[in-house]
Amino acid sequence: MASAPQLPRARHPLAPLRVGSKLKGRPLHTNKFFSSLFLSDGSSPLYAHPYVLRVRKPESAAPYRLEVSYSAARRTVAEAGADGRAEFYHHAFEADVALGAAEAGSEWEVEDVDDAGLGVVIAFGRGQWRAPIVRGMPYVTGVFDAQTPLLSSTQTIVSIDGRPVQVGAEFVGARLRLQLGNGQCWRLYGLSQPAPAWTWDGQALRCKAPVRGAVRVALEPGGAAEAGEILDRHCRAWAEGADVRLSPPRGYSIAWRRAGDAGGPALLQCAELHHLDALVAEGGLPQGARTALRFESTTKGPLRAVAADIWALRVDPVEVGWLPESGPQTLRSWARSGGSCGRTSP
Repeated sequence: MASAPQLPRARHPLAPLRVGSKLKGRPLHTNKFFSSLFLSDGSSPLYAHPYVLRVRKPESAAPYRLEVSYSAARRTVAEAGADGRAEFYHHAFEADVALGAAEAGSEWEVEDVDDAGLGVVIAFGRGQWRAPIVRGMPYVTGVFDAQTPLLSSTQTIVSIDGRPVQVGAEFVGARLRLQLGNGQCWRLYGLSQPAPAWTWDGQALRCKAPVRGAVRVALEPGGAAEAGEILDRHCRAWAEGADVRLSPPRGYSIAWRRAGDAGGPALLQCAELHHLDALVAEGGLPQGARTALRFESTTKGPLRAVAADIWALRVDPVEVGWLPESGPQTLRSWARSGGSCGRTSP
């Protein structure tokens, strides 16, 4: 009996790209907000909410950087059609701020993802600096390993802590407030010790010395007088992913993977409307965990920042039938009657 022919091995045309060593041999998510990182050069937008991000380099020889856009502020909605609904909407991407490192080469890879599909970590320049990207993050974080951080913007940086920005100007502090020409205010945190000193070189803010530690940026949204105070209070810890656990019979929990300051205030993460409805008040969140800090997202509606390392959520079970509730009335009636066809006259 002849043996079966040996089939040739073929590489999938969409084999994942830039897979880090931690992910070798692990199954990878599809249809997640970060999936395009495995399929393209990184320039496709990542809708992390409230921010939209992408990996790009401004010039062919320049290091890659992580660009951040608060695109919800640039929403264009088409005129309503005959049915009263808009035919389309669009959010423009502009790099309000961008993080990078002067020394990092023109390489990057996906270092890790969590099983829940809520977080991804991008490593730049063979791990010289890392950027954890998690759904709902109110800050954008870069963790640097003896690298020189850079911060730039496609907008004009009008002032920093109220001082005009000129070539050679120096700014020192663990927290700096950047006023952009488009009216946005961003807070820049340098969490290394001692606090970093920055200079403006005409194109970017550049740390005067390499840094071991985190640099973070966060939009200061309007609508809450204490927005800056809330961001300052929770700036020293961040999430690098999450673990989702079932809590039978009617709930589940999201445990954020905390990094940074282990003993300080709780993590700050943004909740969507359905999270706010499901967050358990009795024991599910500490007192005052729902902050006054609010953002807009591109596609998920308004967001509200919640200060808690673990979210306990309760959901009401949904009775699932064989047919969809929106199916034809005759089929729904048939299903509810037990599937009896009955008799018809000849």
